[in-house]
Amino acid sequence: MSVLQRFAFRRDPEKEAQLAQEVTTLQATLAKCKDMARRSRRFRRTLIAATGVLMLAIGFMLGVYRQPIGHSVARKSAQSDAEAGYAAYQKGNYEAALSILRPLAESGDARAQFNLGVMYAEGQGVPQDYTEAGKWYGLSAWQGYAQAQYNLGLWYAQGEGGTQDYVRAHMWFNLAAASFPASDILSRSAAIKNRDTIASRMTSDQIVQAQRLARDWQPRS
Repeated sequence: MSVLQRFAFRRDPEKEAQLAQEVTTLQATLAKCKDMARRSRRFRRTLIAATGVLMLAIGFMLGVYRQPIGHSVARKSAQSDAEAGYAAYQKGNYEAALSILRPLAESGDARAQFNLGVMYAEGQGVPQDYTEAGKWYGLSAWQGYAQAQYNLGLWYAQGEGGTQDYVRAHMWFNLAAASFPASDILSRSAAIKNRDTIASRMTSDQIVQAQRLARDWQPRS
């Protein structure tokens, strides 16, 4: 007799039937448990969603969410003010434009900074002041505003700050040419032409220096 045969279990039909019944009962119980678990998960999800909606509604009623909404309204208000300032400038109402654009420029708005620079350069609503113009051009240009970069290039090329600086002029014309959108062909062409005109007055070492400055430039917020 083999080892396997020696330890084989003898079959008992009555016990097998009882075991089969127990297995069937166990399977039915497990099925009920699974169904209850599924219902419980659905109930929890529904409860969590309902709680979230309720908390959101309570938050709005209590003013918890007023601050983000206030920021959104403030941004829209600032945009409306800016457009009003630009419209006043276009109409030649420089006093009104200045009263609107100066606070925006001081808060870091690049477009307003550029326009304030133009007003100082041209003496529009303020005494003509090239130093102040360069200050506002610079603040805007360092944020990547293409028109300010172009004007700052002119500012350095013409020595409006007191001394001509061809290296800086070349740098800013180069950056402006890259910053103007591809669709603005005239502005990009003007920046490139001025850059190349300035380059004709520079030494090769100065051109290398200007190109390095433009390559290493990073915008400032």
